[in-house]
Amino acid sequence: DFTKRSVNELKGQLAHRDMRVRQEAQFTLVEKGADGQRALAETAASGKSLQARVHGIWGLGQVVGSKVQGPKSKVQSLAALRPLLADAEVEVRAQAVKVLGDARDAAAGAAITALLGDASSRVRHLAAIAIGKIRVPAAVPALVALLADNADKDAVLRHSGVMGLLGCADARTIAALKSHASPSVRVAAVVALRRLERAEVSQFLADADGRVVLEAARAISEIPIAQALPALAALQPDFGKLTAEQRPALARRILSANYRLGDAASATRLAGIAANANSPDAARAEALDLLAEWAKPSGRDRITGLWRPLPTRDAKLAAAAAKPVLATALRTGATPVRLAAVKAATQLDVAEVSPVLFELVSDAKADTGVRVGALNRLAAVKDAQLSTALEVAATDKAEPLRIAATSIRAKTGKGSAVAPLKALLSTGTMGEKQNAIATLGGIPGAEADGVIASLVNELVSGKLAAELHLELLEAADKRTDAKVKSGLDKFKAQRRADDILWSYRPTLAGGSAASGKKIFLERVEASCARCHKVGPDGAEVGPTLDGIAAKQTREYLLESLVAPNAKIAPGFESLTVVLKDGRNFAGVNKPG
Repeated sequence: DFTKRSVNELKGQLAHRDMRVRQEAQFTLVEKGADGQRALAETAASGKSLQARVHGIWGLGQVVGSKVQGPKSKVQSLAALRPLLADAEVEVRAQAVKVLGDARDAAAGAAITALLGDASSRVRHLAAIAIGKIRVPAAVPALVALLADNADKDAVLRHSGVMGLLGCADARTIAALKSHASPSVRVAAVVALRRLERAEVSQFLADADGRVVLEAARAISEIPIAQALPALAALQPDFGKLTAEQRPALARRILSANYRLGDAASATRLAGIAANANSPDAARAEALDLLAEWAKPSGRDRITGLWRPLPTRDAKLAAAAAKPVLATALRTGATPVRLAAVKAATQLDVAEVSPVLFELVSDAKADTGVRVGALNRLAAVKDAQLSTALEVAATDKAEPLRIAATSIRAKTGKGSAVAPLKALLSTGTMGEKQNAIATLGGIPGAEADGVIASLVNELVSGKLAAELHLELLEAADKRTDAKVKSGLDKFKAQRRADDILWSYRPTLAGGSAASGKKIFLERVEASCARCHKVGPDGAEVGPTLDGIAAKQTREYLLESLVAPNAKIAPGFESLTVVLKDGRNFAGVNKPG
């Protein structure tokens, strides 16, 4: 019971080697009234150890913040703390600054301002935080000097300098720093205005330093600061003067600002970025993508990922802006730009680019995805050159283009759609065969039923290639023909009761590595990359999957997906240990 100990004994225990004892002695001295307060002040000023002095300072801080102690005690404690700002011991100065700052002691403002130039970076850091809490306008020049001298070398000092500015300067004073010679000071000013959510931050978009401009753009788009959004949207930076890291980050925020504003001028600016060959290809592609999605914008903010829904807009604004630039983007753009241009032409229903789309279908050097998109667009508008484009595509070396041509021809309804699909089942590549079966599933009539029924019989007898199982089962499931249904029943009767993978086995062969990668990295429903890693991408909660196909069978991998607890990789088994006293511990059982 520390309350029964004398003030002198408690004072001595402030230097005890056990912090619990020191802390209990400190708390008890605070409760001892004037005598305890005197002991704390004496220890803070000249204690026999640094630890004792620090506890003395903390105890005085408790007195100042106490709701029980009277005003006289608080005044006396503050008076005892102020001389410590000039102490020879660094940590004493640091702790005194912190306590006086927390107390908002205006009388210590001048002395703490002087400590912004202290030899110790720790003292300077705490002084900047404290002066911001006390709010001393006269400290602004010293805070600016601290930020300039630091020149972003110490992130902690940069942060404390910003916090000091927030407390000591108003928005107008901070904005005036846009003309300061040090880019570090200008960045700090931007961060301070960001915290204040002030539109004055837009003034820094004209800065000559790309880092300052990007910081201002981040503030406007991420807080967000709505009043400054038009200035960001109208920004036309010289991307050549930005670093490789700055270019895409700034471009995306300019694009997003225009997308969120949603007026005719913004649509025109997006089209201008798409047409500008000096803009990054990713920015040009995203500009076209935003125009394509103009009418029904996603409610998810493209920068922060937060839910910030926008109203539906008039697609005519986007179409009018996109029309003059789409043809050039399709002819001369890089592959991402061309893909986005095809999407924009499709979703905005821009028919004027059909001749260029036909050129792309015929261009064997163009990206296959671009050519497929162009062909589908020609089919959607029933272009006069569609028949010629289909003839070109049907004999092209690119399998996806041939598959697209087959699907389009089957949907046109001219002549027998089944015969060419049936022929592909004998002569086509595996991808063409998969597409032929999938297409047959959507064609009505007995002719298609007959082909599917024959394939189902091959499936039942085990003669059908494993790569075609999934497409056939999905196609057959759409049919009402009795022979098809009978064949499916025979196939389902082959199921073994103990085979938990039965329903998923059709996926074991015939898949796409590109689609798998996209699912692994991007599909939220699967979230594979949250636990597993492939190459540089993903996390290490579960086993790394590099080279997994050479180590395990397809069945093992399938089982890991549909029944993840069936087999646990060595070193990743979860273990719960319950002790006799009721405590329990959970963790991973690591070998060795």
